[in-house]
Amino acid sequence: MALARSALSGGDRATNILNAANEVAVDAFLKGEIGFLDIAASVAETLDRLAGGRDLPAIDSVAAALAVDGEGRRMARAIIGERGA
Repeated sequence: MALARSALSGGDRATNILNAANEVAVDAFLKGEIGFLDIAASVAETLDRLAGGRDLPAIDSVAAALAVDGEGRRMARAIIGERGA
């Protein structure tokens, strides 16, 4: 819940990143690639790397939303890969 609250304060771009990273991390968990506790850690690190307290511009189109989603998914996969999964 703390991650969700943090993302809410970061705006729609941060919540989009949170959702994308969470979907990637849960999928990796279900495939046995990461442990349960790694889900939150992966999402938190993705948020930190992509949103990290910066004032991000709002998402103003479907194309922008899809681009942010893709960026969040790529970053989450990279983080999971870095952790040796």
